[in-house]
Amino acid sequence: MGLSASCMLSRMAKSVKESRDFLSRQPEVRFRMCIRQADAVAIGPGKIDLLEAVHEHGSILAAARSLGMSYRRAWLLIDELNRTLKAPATSSETGGSAGGG
Repeated sequence: MGLSASCMLSRMAKSVKESRDFLSRQPEVRFRMCIRQADAVAIGPGKIDLLEAVHEHGSILAAARSLGMSYRRAWLLIDELNRTLKAPATSSETGGSAGGG
């Protein structure tokens, strides 16, 4: 048996093992939900992630950085969230020792 045939058999064995491993795993069920109001997404997975990050980091700026988004994008998402719900999901406070971020 040549080197190429040996490599081919090794690849086939690996492929069969990976197929067995895949078939033996339990299926994982996931779903995504969003609540729409008019044309806006009132709340969805991205806004939930942002709210959790704001809670964890204590500011929109830190939350935005942790999620790899701009401060403006994060602020707009929170503003839209607060406007589409009956009661605001967040409240604003003056931040920092000089009153800013």
